Amino acid sequence: MQAARRELLEALASASELEWLACARALVLRSDTEAAHAVLSAALVAHPGSADLRFALAGILQQRGESAAAEALLHELLARQPAHAAATFLLTSLLSRQGRMHAAAVVMRSLFAHARQDADTVIRAVEMLDDIQRTADAAAICEAEIAAGS
Repeated sequence: MQAARRELLEALASASELEWLACARALVLRSDTEAAHAVLSAALVAHPGSADLRFALAGILQQRGESAAAEALLHELLARQPAHAAATFLLTSLLSRQGRMHAAAVVMRSLFAHARQDADTVIRAVEMLDDIQRTADAAAICEAEIAAGS
């Protein structure tokens, strides 16, 4: 198994970011999150600036129950790209599952502090905050979006 994984990583060494992602997706579809983790970790070495690879690895880490590592990776991604909606939603979900509702609300509200979002994103955010009993935060997003003309 290790030899096959080593061969796979060697074959991907000069691959594009999209090829690394496609390989990781295929491994996830085969329920091989361990191999997907190895592929995405190596991919980030080859493409250290990739938000998509970082996001995919955070998702794998979360699936594997490695919440602290997933959280750190998502914070790092959001520090580089604060308007990354998918990373915001994943981190908010991770934090709320840990019972860290205030932190989850802070993360979600920061998405709207950095950039205007489309109506679907606003609705999803408001619903997520409402689900975790952060109604004041949900209302604040709604009020800001109405004031901005959404």
